[in-house]
Amino acid sequence: MKKNSSPIPKANLKAVNKIVQLGCKLPFGYYFASTCIRLAYLFFGIKSKKTSISGLKMSFLEAGKGPYLILLHGLGGSSLTWSFNIKYLSKKFHIVAPDQIGFGRSDKPLINYRISIMSEYLHEFLSARNISKVTLLGSSLGGWIATHFTLTYPDMVEKLILVDSAGYALEHSFSFRERSLLNAVTLYSTKTFFQNLFF
Repeated sequence: MKKNSSPIPKANLKAVNKIVQLGCKLPFGYYFASTCIRLAYLFFGIKSKKTSISGLKMSFLEAGKGPYLILLHGLGGSSLTWSFNIKYLSKKFHIVAPDQIGFGRSDKPLINYRISIMSEYLHEFLSARNISKVTLLGSSLGGWIATHFTLTYPDMVEKLILVDSAGYALEHSFSFRERSLLNAVTLYSTKTFFQNLFF
């Protein structure tokens, strides 16, 4: 039987995961959990960094060497989405996982958040880091942004990986009610959204 070749002992991952799960049950648990994960980065060798694009602060995680692999989180997510993937992927790739503008610890300007805008911010971010060729891996909303970016800047994208990506065009436009549910901002609209989402 082959020995576990994982760069992180499974016991350490389980310990961090357990702390995160317990933390999320507490009031303000998300902040506790995210702090625990960020402290674990020191152990995992993942660097938390910030840069400025168009006068806005953008936070990101970075690890590893090799070809660039950019990890784009989904709606309601952040770079923390990739917490347990980065160390493994960084053995073969130079990982960059941004908190996209409007998410995580990045700035949240009062702008009209559109896929094209998010794609432009990604382009500015990569340009500011002098990154000219990437593999893009996007989940959910991140997949939609990655697809738009690839179509807009095909010379910059070597490979595109979509994980449960958004971006499928419906045959009809969203009604006001559907649009409100998808952008749930109140407790009532959030409950209604999840009642419609799960059987």
